[in-house]
Amino acid sequence: MNNQSKLTFLGLFILFPITFLLASLIWRFFIKSEDFINVVTDSLSILGVYYILASIVFAVMKVRNVNLKDI
Repeated sequence: MNNQSKLTFLGLFILFPITFLLASLIWRFFIKSEDFINVVTDSLSILGVYYILASIVFAVMKVRNVNLKDI
C-alpha cells in the first residue's frame, strides 16, 4: 500500500466513523437528551450500513483496477 491508499483507508474507515459516532453521541445524548442506548444502537447501525457500502465500493474498485487518482 502506498501513502495515498493508507490515508484514504484511515480517513474513510477510521476517522470518519469515529467522528460521526462522537458527533452523534454529543448531539443526541447531551444536547437532545435522548436515551444513551438508543443513541448508540442507532449510530452503530448507521455505521454498519456505511461499512458494508464502503466495502462493496472498494471491492468493485479493486476488481476493476480503478485507481483513486482517477476519481
